[in-house]
Amino acid sequence: SRRSKTCVNVKAATGNFNVNIKLGSGGFGTVYKGVLRKEEVAVKRILKNTRHGKQDFIAEVTIISNLHHKNLVKLFGWCYESVELLLVYEFLPSGSLDKSIFRNPIPNTMETTLNWETRHNIICGVAKALDYLHHGCEKRVIHRDVKASNIMLDSEFNARLGDFELARTNDQTHHSTKEITGTPGYTAPESFHTGKATVETNINAFGVLILEVICGRKPGHQNEQNNYKISIVERVWEHHRMGWISDVIDDRLNKNFYEEEARCTLIWGWAVVTPTLTRDPQ
Repeated sequence: SRRSKTCVNVKAATGNFNVNIKLGSGGFGTVYKGVLRKEEVAVKRILKNTRHGKQDFIAEVTIISNLHHKNLVKLFGWCYESVELLLVYEFLPSGSLDKSIFRNPIPNTMETTLNWETRHNIICGVAKALDYLHHGCEKRVIHRDVKASNIMLDSEFNARLGDFELARTNDQTHHSTKEITGTPGYTAPESFHTGKATVETNINAFGVLILEVICGRKPGHQNEQNNYKISIVERVWEHHRMGWISDVIDDRLNKNFYEEEARCTLIWGWAVVTPTLTRDPQ
């Protein structure tokens, strides 16, 4: 059950935050693998000394404690003591989506890349998670940081949306903020003008995610992330305009995909990140 846990027990479950079982880290803290009551868990240790540490911890617990959906990472419990802010989540053995999409081979498998059926299923799973956040909750939830590294995969590579540090309910986001949240490459263009997070913030990021999953490349321009001179959105548009949209699909698939299904999904992903088109979050 979801409830407050003793920090001593949680720390012990991670071997006192043993670096050898660290799963990842980011601007908000570090995630460790642990075993609690004979069950594998993922423990997020939030950086309390950051400007929003305590605030983000409370927001994440408050929001995700009220969420129940098969495509969201499950929160098992938390603890908040003088020197620790810890969240205990289910452990998902296949790791984050970005590691499966952008690296070879897939961890713990003999496969070299995700096949088309798995990729399409991941896209549908994230869509269901967002539909739930937007339409299935008592209070609409704006995630504000939908991206490949925040999509976790279970043992069968089903998608689970996680990392709700930046998430806010609809009644918390009706005022503009000077601080733009989210990740470059995923952020909706209008956010830079309005400073406001909306449903379209999630939808824009989801559109970019679709292109990533199908194309097998990161969203930005040429930098340390990739060797491309244009963004993924521009590349998809150029190929679509010339009638070559299938050429942007990840070549590691070796053309083992349903071309019409892949083409339609690509066009839809491109359409929702194009400001000149009217977006329908539905």
